[in-house]
Amino acid sequence: MLKEFSSESQPGELDMFIEDLDHHSEFYRRNYFNLIERLNAREAKVTRSSRWNDGFSIVAGYEMLRKVATDATRFTNLHGFRVVPRTVMPLLYPSDADGDDHAFMRKVLNPMFFPKRMAAFHAGVVEDVDRILGELRERGEFDWATDFAQPVTGRVTMRLLGLPQEEWAEYSIPIHNAAFCIGSVESRLAGGEYFARKVHEEVHRLVALPDAPGLIGHLARAELDGRRVSVEDIERFVLNIIIGGLDTTQATFSCAAVYLGRNPDRQQELRDHPERIRSATLEFLRLFGSAPMTGRYNAEDIEIDGHRFPQGEATVLFWATGNFDAALVERPMEVDFNRAAARNITFAAGPHSCLGQHLSKMELEIMVSRLAKTDYELVEDGIVVPDDISSTIAYLHVPCRFG
Repeated sequence: MLKEFSSESQPGELDMFIEDLDHHSEFYRRNYFNLIERLNAREAKVTRSSRWNDGFSIVAGYEMLRKVATDATRFTNLHGFRVVPRTVMPLLYPSDADGDDHAFMRKVLNPMFFPKRMAAFHAGVVEDVDRILGELRERGEFDWATDFAQPVTGRVTMRLLGLPQEEWAEYSIPIHNAAFCIGSVESRLAGGEYFARKVHEEVHRLVALPDAPGLIGHLARAELDGRRVSVEDIERFVLNIIIGGLDTTQATFSCAAVYLGRNPDRQQELRDHPERIRSATLEFLRLFGSAPMTGRYNAEDIEIDGHRFPQGEATVLFWATGNFDAALVERPMEVDFNRAAARNITFAAGPHSCLGQHLSKMELEIMVSRLAKTDYELVEDGIVVPDDISSTIAYLHVPCRFG
């Protein structure tokens, strides 16, 4: 499917790795799709690894993922447990909220992310995509990841929030570098500090304006059941949107660009059948869901279907296994741009399902439609993957030449 993430490893070797799975390892990266297929083939849908701190549980398969994800009272989004091992990250809302705080934030935010609301951004996304792609055509050679996907998603996110679009790189690049460990530790820390300070300053500047634009303005004026959104929670929301939203769409697109570049017959299929673009976009989201796993905190000792989840430990929901589960989709290992029911759980399930999924789908569909029409050749020796894909499956660089 994608050679950088699959190999010829044998079932026995995969089974041994699964028994003490390390999702930060090179073996995991090289056998990503093999491991997904093997986990779905196993009868036990919960395994436990002793790696990283005191160990953690790994949930696989559509049905078990759904059970855990919808049990948000016992499997909570306690701050810091969304990744394993825990990392020092700013508090993000609504991702790090549970209970009443989470319900309040989602009630305020959900209407702003409905498909009809997101449709209002369609023309702007098309304009950005076509302008950026037109500029790149004049160069002859460019990078689908850094020269196209990053500025497109960066500008769209800035416009959504009400921040200056031309400043997208000041927010996007530090997060991209941190997510993929680009540069020295010192430079990444400095970039993160600059990013957090920039968000803090801009949020406080905008909420003081009576007519503040975008979602920041909406939250500053919002009131529900006599409660208003605090400036601190608006800041946490902005951090959440930027940290959780930018690299995800970019990552899925980078995988689609590599797949179509290596399979010109499938690109031609989309040219011959443009009505399949939407289904192909959903298929890319299923195959190359950018955030393959997220963590939860076990608030108590829990037992589901004979599987025990110890209190105080992390549980990792391996969403990607659900996307390749025959219980969700027929012929899961096959790439089909014309599925009658193109389903996926890339955006999670339960109360913490992705708030921005409709925007992401719209962005990606527009970008894929242009990708399908573009005559390009991959520069294979310049393609770069992250060393660690525990948080995001992606290509860092996808250089190409126009045909």
